[in-house]
Amino acid sequence: MYLRSRYLRLDTEDVSMWYDEKQATFYAVFHVHTFIGLITFTDGLNWEKAKHYHITNKKVLLKDTTFLNPDRMERPFVYMENGHPVVLCLAVKKGDDSYTIFIPLEH
Repeated sequence: MYLRSRYLRLDTEDVSMWYDEKQATFYAVFHVHTFIGLITFTDGLNWEKAKHYHITNKKVLLKDTTFLNPDRMERPFVYMENGHPVVLCLAVKKGDDSYTIFIPLEH
């Protein structure tokens, strides 16, 4: 998927979108080669970098404070609860292993 506006050009895929009624804004989380990001639009045409555009590098902090550095991290999906994003889900591949990770989100 190629997202394009006069403000932003991204070569990405697997975008997960939602609408925030209070902010009257669409949000989309996406992956590119080195990070997971967040973009927004309010007019239905022109995507912009969100305030917190760069969500995470292609690495994940684990409970034991070490990092998982996957070969691939993609297919972001946001789980919603009561109209708010609560969990970011990512597909991860490391060597021959592949699995899904769930990252709690703060509002």
